[in-house]
Amino acid sequence: ISAHTFFSLRRMFRRNVRHFIRSRKARASGGVSRAMISSQTRQTRLVVFGVALHALLIYAMFDVHFLTPLVHDIEPTIADFAAPASRLVIIVADGLRGDRLFEMEDASDPDTTPRTPRAPFLHGIAESHGRWGISHARPPTESRPGHVALLAGFYEDPSAITKGWQANAVEFDHLLNQSSSSWALGAPSVVPLFAKNIKHVRHRMYGPELEDFAASSDHAALDTWVFDATRDVLIGNVSLDEFENGATIEKEASALQGHRVVFLLHLLGLDSAGHAHKPAGDAYARNVKVVDDGVRELVAAFEKRFASDNRTTFVFTADHGMSARGAHGDGDPECTETPLVVWGAGIAVAAADADAAAAADPACASRGKNAPTPEQAWGLSDKNRCDVDQADVASLCASVLGMPPPLHNTGLVPVAYLDPHLPQLRSGAAVANAAQLLAVYRRKTIVTASKSLRAFLAPNGLKPYGPLALADETLAAAKDAREAGNHDAAIAVAQTLARDCVDGTNYLHLYDRWLLMGVITSCFVGWIGVLCAELCLGGAELSSGEIGKGRSRVLDFVALVVSCVACFVLALRQAPVTYYAYFNLPVLFARHCWHAFARTKTAGGAKKITKTPTRHAQRLLVLLVTAALTQTLCRAFHDRAVFTGLFAVTAAWLLVWATWTAATLRGARAA
Repeated sequence: ISAHTFFSLRRMFRRNVRHFIRSRKARASGGVSRAMISSQTRQTRLVVFGVALHALLIYAMFDVHFLTPLVHDIEPTIADFAAPASRLVIIVADGLRGDRLFEMEDASDPDTTPRTPRAPFLHGIAESHGRWGISHARPPTESRPGHVALLAGFYEDPSAITKGWQANAVEFDHLLNQSSSSWALGAPSVVPLFAKNIKHVRHRMYGPELEDFAASSDHAALDTWVFDATRDVLIGNVSLDEFENGATIEKEASALQGHRVVFLLHLLGLDSAGHAHKPAGDAYARNVKVVDDGVRELVAAFEKRFASDNRTTFVFTADHGMSARGAHGDGDPECTETPLVVWGAGIAVAAADADAAAAADPACASRGKNAPTPEQAWGLSDKNRCDVDQADVASLCASVLGMPPPLHNTGLVPVAYLDPHLPQLRSGAAVANAAQLLAVYRRKTIVTASKSLRAFLAPNGLKPYGPLALADETLAAAKDAREAGNHDAAIAVAQTLARDCVDGTNYLHLYDRWLLMGVITSCFVGWIGVLCAELCLGGAELSSGEIGKGRSRVLDFVALVVSCVACFVLALRQAPVTYYAYFNLPVLFARHCWHAFARTKTAGGAKKITKTPTRHAQRLLVLLVTAALTQTLCRAFHDRAVFTGLFAVTAAWLLVWATWTAATLRGARAA
């Protein structure tokens, strides 16, 4: 469609040049055709309108594919199980790839010295003291979307792109919000997203001037700052900002000793080192070792502060990975596959629990680029690996603190990470997760029924998601099985219900997509019809008397009625303002085409379609060029270097075209 529009506009431009040449000659001879001037004006307006139309239809991509998944006023749920942990420590290593953490390093003398892990402490935890796997992120693989998925349990609200992923476009619930006391420490680009305007969330950040991606910078110093600041919190030091806000040593000590305490540590050093030196560089590997040492010392500090009460759960992961070029943002496996290591209170120990493998969730089987696990390269067993989606981490974290998942969570709790010796915890977490997801589905149903255009136009209204017809009975069955002590059955039923709720919510989220795509496609088709009509008219200005005035008035009245009805329905459903353009443009285009082709049929002086040269070779050339451009653009999404070639060819073509046009205009003026 875009190629057709381009060639049509190009033909118009060439015709305008010819009109300009004729007008110059006419002026030189003392006369100017009024019809010629009118035709030029109409075509100029058409070109301007076409540019504005394409800008609108490009924006339509956001209305079709980037609708916010959030709904508010969700009914809160409760967690009916005891919390195994009093505090949760979430360590997010920004930009850390899963393979770069887990892989073994070659020794200086491979004949006499065995290979050793790059991160020995975390590697040892994954091997024998906790559970590990790959957390699969979704694009856009940026810092904010990754943290939202980890802490809130849903994939980023797309409307945040309008704020550059730097602010909350829509408020949402997350782990720090649900906690009794929280500390967020790290970069100023991430920490305020989850700490701003929440009284019980303390935050400490280094200055923005330290976020330096230059190759000469000491990137590991950013992570060292976070570890040091966390130890300051543990020993009771109060910052100046906290003191001015009323914090005291006694109050902070009391908050640390409470329940549902959350620490969020954001480590930016690896992301900075990856951008500057690439993930395969030695600087990136050294930063991994700095992080590993920092985590080891941090765990020791927590054990010392809380006298080894075994009430702390640690979660080590990353918001996104990084490609070999030192970039991220797309869906490349190097960017989406991040490490996940979990240990501490309430967490299974895969190597020690004989029944852990039998109780594992089949949904967490290894997948992705590094599946099955390269055991020789990583030194880890694939049977102990448990992969999850990034949004699943939030429900796991909430479970160990005895909390229900965040209100807007869409993740499934990975039961395999929870201690199999605590069946009440595992079944309680699964049931709470299912109840929360069912609450999201119910609220989404109400919102969709009140705003969906397709639901309004359908005779029976909104069509519910079929597998959830007996959702209440299914949830009740899971609760009954848990109360009867049949925890495995309760987990199975709850997880099936949870998956159906996720699918049902997605079904409602896309409820109007095909209707909207059809309307936008009709806008493109209508625009093609307008261009064809203009080409058939050949720029002739026809009087209104050439068309039956009665039929013209009837058509105008019908178009007006259709447009008014569309606007009334859109206003009734509180549709976005852009929808008014999408639904009215096809009506406008249809009216214009009817008038244009009616004039073409009745006007003897107008150019008719049957008189247009067929030029099969030119049409074939246009088809081939369109196909080649389409394939080239598709290839460019996988190989960015193709864009460089496209820009170079386009620039050369524009230069030649501009030179030819300037020469033609100079010749016209000279004549």
